[in-house]
Amino acid sequence: MATGPVRDTRPSYVTDWPEAPFGQVLQGLRVRRRLEVAELAQRVGVVPATILNYERGHSYPGLPVFYRLVLALGVGRDAVRRLVVSAGWGAGAGAGVA
Repeated sequence: MATGPVRDTRPSYVTDWPEAPFGQVLQGLRVRRRLEVAELAQRVGVVPATILNYERGHSYPGLPVFYRLVLALGVGRDAVRRLVVSAGWGAGAGAGVA
């Protein structure tokens, strides 16, 4: 039986941006979930310009907004870690996130 190369089974949002900035990771997650900026902003409770500022790297969310982003995007532990690290909050900061 022939076997092919080992396939990485991690979600693509974990592997596509190995060291991408927070805004790119956020935008990638939003696009993969087929959410418009206005829809994500409404779910998070901010204005669309705020989401755009995050995606463009002009600002970063505080912890309460970050938490609402995670909930609105419905992301798992690996994506939360990617967002935490890309925001510069430390490699181990997401370790306790379920």
